[in-house]
Amino acid sequence: MKSNSVLNIRELILVAVIGIAFGVLAAYYATLDMMMISILGPLGSSITYGFFYVSALLAGYIVQKPLASLLSGVINGFGQALAGNPWGIITLIYGLLQGGGTELGFLAFRYRRWNLPSMLVGGGISAIFTYIYEYFQYSYAEFSVGYRIATLVVRIISGMVLGALLTWGIGKGVARTGVLSGFNLGKAELEAKRAEKSS
Repeated sequence: MKSNSVLNIRELILVAVIGIAFGVLAAYYATLDMMMISILGPLGSSITYGFFYVSALLAGYIVQKPLASLLSGVINGFGQALAGNPWGIITLIYGLLQGGGTELGFLAFRYRRWNLPSMLVGGGISAIFTYIYEYFQYSYAEFSVGYRIATLVVRIISGMVLGALLTWGIGKGVARTGVLSGFNLGKAELEAKRAEKSS
């Protein structure tokens, strides 16, 4: 791994802040998740599930270095547990799965593309990872084949639309303010603005 691809202290701090902040938000968001489960079962949860992937996606999108997404996901799991997520300490497993899935999305592009397509892939993989875990943890085999397929498909869509698209919008919006000028996403946005002005 090249030295410029290693997370520095400032980047580690940002990754941690994103993980904790969205961990706290996710702990409260879990109430909506539980309500959706009570109405439609796992399928209901899958509809809004993409929000849980934002932390890992955003950290990777802003920092644009290997392991940023994985670390943010794990820290997010801790943040959720400490903030009182109703699911308890199990959020650590989810943080690992979500962070790892997102990390694989960027790895699929060999850490060369930190954009919407790579985040869409990451959101989709995270959805598959969490689905597989819950399939065995919560005995999804008891549901019909059609219901299980629908739950997986909806979760993937949520991971890609609610997770990746929301993250892309947040990242772009914050970067345009200039506060991320010290990070790779901010630098890329500044270069894009200069290119637009010179054209």
